[in-house]
Amino acid sequence: ALCKTYGRRHYPLKTATRQIIEPEYKRALSEGRMYFGKDGNAVPSRIQYLKDIDGMAPWTWWPHEEVGHTDESKKEIQALFGKNDTFDTPKPERLIERILHIATNPGDFVLDSFAGSGTTGAVAHKMGRKWIREVRDALDFGEVRDALDFVRFRGDVQ
Repeated sequence: ALCKTYGRRHYPLKTATRQIIEPEYKRALSEGRMYFGKDGNAVPSRIQYLKDIDGMAPWTWWPHEEVGHTDESKKEIQALFGKNDTFDTPKPERLIERILHIATNPGDFVLDSFAGSGTTGAVAHKMGRKWIREVRDALDFGEVRDALDFVRFRGDVQ
């Protein structure tokens, strides 16, 4: 049985693969790299450290130094339109750029179904993506049109 000295026993399937798995398991166990849950009864799982992984492991934390923050994006909008009548919840351009870089390629279509401040369309355009915006009401349309047509593209869009 593949188990620690305490807790429930877990048996792997009796296959040819077990001959490969068992020595690796025993090595990991001797190095303290096996985890059996809080109470010692869970199915064993291997402990893996980032320093031991080749290449870059997926990273889900994007610090504000890399992708901006809401205060930064609010200041971007205020610099364009002044402090009055600005969009309440703009996203930082660097954040949208990171997302589009991961999820799209140049020439792809990007759909912004809420098009609040126009940031997604502006960033998509700057990155060579085609973009579609959907505006929900006339007030939003004026804000989006102003953001896209006058400042963010600096005359690139007609």
